[in-house]
Amino acid sequence: MKKLILKYKQLLLYGVVGVLSTLLNILLYRLFADALNLQYLAANALAWIIGLGAVFLANKYVVFESRDNGAKRMLYETATFFTARLISGALDMAVMFIFVDLLGANDFAAKLIDNAVVIIFNYIASKLVIFKRKGTSQ
Repeated sequence: MKKLILKYKQLLLYGVVGVLSTLLNILLYRLFADALNLQYLAANALAWIIGLGAVFLANKYVVFESRDNGAKRMLYETATFFTARLISGALDMAVMFIFVDLLGANDFAAKLIDNAVVIIFNYIASKLVIFKRKGTSQ
């Protein structure tokens, strides 16, 4: 069992960070919408931005163990991470549009498929581009 956990450590950590970031997003949204009385779209955008910053740090240091904190590397990782997340946001919308509007699928079923596509895209982008260690194929 320990061998299996070690083999899939990065993937398991990615899942844990994903669940925690979802919970953080929801808690921040509730805080901004209820306690600060922000309009729901403003509360959602603020929760997304802060949550994305937290998930970037968790992915960098915990999941992908990127320890290079030089200015050039930090700028690269930050820019590519946020760019990839903007792309995955567009992918999210496109998959929903294709499944619901073009194919007539149930929106909840489409959202489940959509989330799987986005999670896979984000993991691959993080592993192969954003946090890829120099000189390794990971």
